Amino acid sequence: MQPASTTLLRRPLKYLLDGILVISVLLVVSCIKPDSYSVTSNEAEHTHKIVLGWVPYWDQDDAMESFQENIDLFTHISLFWYVLDESGKIKKYKGARESRELIRSVQKNGVKVLAIITNLPDDDNEGASNWDPERVWEVIKSKNRRQKHVADLIDLVNRMGFDGINIDYEALPGEYRSNFTQFIQLLGEALQNQGKVLAVALHPKTSEDNPMEDNGSHAQDWSEIHPYVDQMHFMTYGEHYPGSQPGPLASPAWVDGVLNYAIEKRGVPVDKVFLGLPLYGEVWERKKSNQFVGVDKEFTYRKISSFQDRFDAEVKWSDPHGSPYQLFEDSRGVGYVAWFENKDSIREKLKLKAKYGINNIGLWRLGEEDPGIWEEIRDSLH
Repeated sequence: MQPASTTLLRRPLKYLLDGILVISVLLVVSCIKPDSYSVTSNEAEHTHKIVLGWVPYWDQDDAMESFQENIDLFTHISLFWYVLDESGKIKKYKGARESRELIRSVQKNGVKVLAIITNLPDDDNEGASNWDPERVWEVIKSKNRRQKHVADLIDLVNRMGFDGINIDYEALPGEYRSNFTQFIQLLGEALQNQGKVLAVALHPKTSEDNPMEDNGSHAQDWSEIHPYVDQMHFMTYGEHYPGSQPGPLASPAWVDGVLNYAIEKRGVPVDKVFLGLPLYGEVWERKKSNQFVGVDKEFTYRKISSFQDRFDAEVKWSDPHGSPYQLFEDSRGVGYVAWFENKDSIREKLKLKAKYGINNIGLWRLGEEDPGIWEEIRDSLH
């Protein structure tokens, strides 16, 4: 077959001119800039650097203050307002202040707003590791259940005017894997048809069968779901946690391993990868046996930094872990160790953006973080 250009040259002049006219019209159309809220999904979401912050309902005022003070950085926020009840229905957390006005005010600043849906029960222990996988199974265990759940999520988006959904279903066992994949595929297609965003929170892992990484990650097939997801929110934090021995929340080497596995081994497109950055800390108490037990409570940077004044706790730095920590004793002589994140540890992790060409970051969570992180983030975006 001859090249099209050769055939075109043999046509009469009239058809040549018609072809030039068509090409000219297409070029003009391609130069028209679409409205930022009318374009959809994959291409629109990945043409610029995305900075997303999570806003927890239990500290919404402080979180929104952080957002407003650094609004120039943000393209998206996710509102932690919704939970699955035991029957699989989407409910508002009792303490959440659901507000269309807040959503609209954020959107007026050109920032998109996502609704987080979780399976963390609505009780007084928000920071506890009591995620309920059975609630998720109720909505993904059959085709009809998945369709009903997707319809409920679409209804929430349209009713409240969200720009998309942030699925945060955690601690799912590996046997949920196929059903979870089918659910994400169905939801992704439904949201894309409406020009909405699908984001999914992903547990960190560096393999598919390591029992040490059986944290919910085995139910998440990154290779199968990424074509249907706009934002892959890698929770690259929790390397150490209250149930483990003391240690950094997200050492750069550990984060590097998760990102390498996602991008190099599982084929996740780098433009969908979100580097998750922790803005909090953890505290462990030293028992008489000289063993450490995690203090089951959420500690912000502000709270942990106050230990320095209260207990004369010097901030130390671990080069191998790229993270600060503190050792201190309370008035009873009980010893503690705290590992946390500050501007210096965030800077170390941000270096991984350049290594992999990652444009997107997610911040867990806004409110009471080290104010020095914002300049580090600004510098990383240039």
